[in-house]
Amino acid sequence: MPKRSKAYLDRLLGLEAYISETDGIGGVIRRRIDDFIVKEITMEGIICSPLARFEEGVGEYVWFVLEKRGVDSITALRIIARSLGISSKRFSVAGLKDSKAVTFQLACVRDVDPDMLARFKGTDKVKVHCVFRRPFRLTPGMLMGNRFEIVIREIECKDPLNRVNAILNEIKEAGGVPNYYGYQRFGTIRPITHLIGKRILLGDFKGAVETLLTEVFPHESERAKEARRYLAETWDVRGALELFPRSLHHE
Repeated sequence: MPKRSKAYLDRLLGLEAYISETDGIGGVIRRRIDDFIVKEITMEGIICSPLARFEEGVGEYVWFVLEKRGVDSITALRIIARSLGISSKRFSVAGLKDSKAVTFQLACVRDVDPDMLARFKGTDKVKVHCVFRRPFRLTPGMLMGNRFEIVIREIECKDPLNRVNAILNEIKEAGGVPNYYGYQRFGTIRPITHLIGKRILLGDFKGAVETLLTEVFPHESERAKEARRYLAETWDVRGALELFPRSLHHE
């Protein structure tokens, strides 16, 4: 029998039940950046890494493996674009990767000297590997999947392997897990992706922006809460801009 979730956030997002009855093992993920590693798998089945091997080709698009640590994909590409003196709009990726992680993924840029890109010195957060040419642009969805390497710390149960095996057996007997959209799609600090998306689909673009900017959630920083409440009450955009933390660059 499926086990009803006790977590408020689960139920809020429609994740109402687990397919297994066995309790989880507890623990904490992402305690350190290196605890969560994502490696993109290309359409050809190549796992992206500094040691990945790609056949050299021809064309106006220069592809490369983007390594980033603790930043989102868009920010990483902007860092590279600034170093090359070009617009970040010339770059593209197949998918956006977690920011609180170490990730490796394909990216591409048009009309750039491959040698200049290969000489990108990199930072502690962004590096470039495996530069090669292709005659076409990398577009969203052009990947087979992602490979995850996750470290779980502070595990609470005394016999985690047996408990994991019990859960896997229940999943196998049920024929698989429910095909939920999970936290990765909604977010955990501010789970509003679906709310913004609904307003966009309804043509309520003003409401979508208001939701993005002013909806307050309990686990945000106090400064972020203050900025959102101030904006919602006054719509003093310039004043709110001074209040918003610089880390909230989308806002």
